[in-house]
Amino acid sequence: MMRNLCKSREHITLQKIPLDQENLMNLRRYLKHDFSYITGPLYFMFSRALKKGQFHGLYLKDGEKEIGYAIVKDISNLGLTLIKFLAILPPYRSGGYGSVFMDQLKLQFGNLILEVEDPDKVQDNNQEEKVTRSRRITFYERNGLQLDPDIKFIHAGYPLRVMSNIMLPKADWLHIFRNSHNQLYGLPISRFILKLAD
Repeated sequence: MMRNLCKSREHITLQKIPLDQENLMNLRRYLKHDFSYITGPLYFMFSRALKKGQFHGLYLKDGEKEIGYAIVKDISNLGLTLIKFLAILPPYRSGGYGSVFMDQLKLQFGNLILEVEDPDKVQDNNQEEKVTRSRRITFYERNGLQLDPDIKFIHAGYPLRVMSNIMLPKADWLHIFRNSHNQLYGLPISRFILKLAD
């Protein structure tokens, strides 16, 4: 398989995803492929949060070609942008576009924060899943983010860690993440499904 290598950055841009029916359907297809837990009801809640402007969708484009996408949320009181989802489309993976995407996000938003699944907490000692989670963390570390040693959550049974490209300020992170999840779900249910990890 021939890889599409990112040789030049001059035509690479971030563009806001228009919220018309065609783009929302494309986004749904992308999310379903890359994040299998995004099912019909969750996608409906998620698209509603996009339409309300609580989250924003971005395409990474090389000229007119869609290369990847991200869903972000401003945490303006802390000067941070939360990356909720980020993916490069399959034909363009392993070509350097992921790092370009991170550079573009840092240029546009500055201080970034995101959740990653904890590789030390895989179920049934699943080594393949542990390697996958570790690779994601390594990718973000190569792109200037670090794991926060103190912020650990359990979200609907999934153990999460938090990464950022700055030293995170002291804050009630559980409250902050619960608020962002409530906006995503459109319902105040995160206090039941998002908890601090031991």
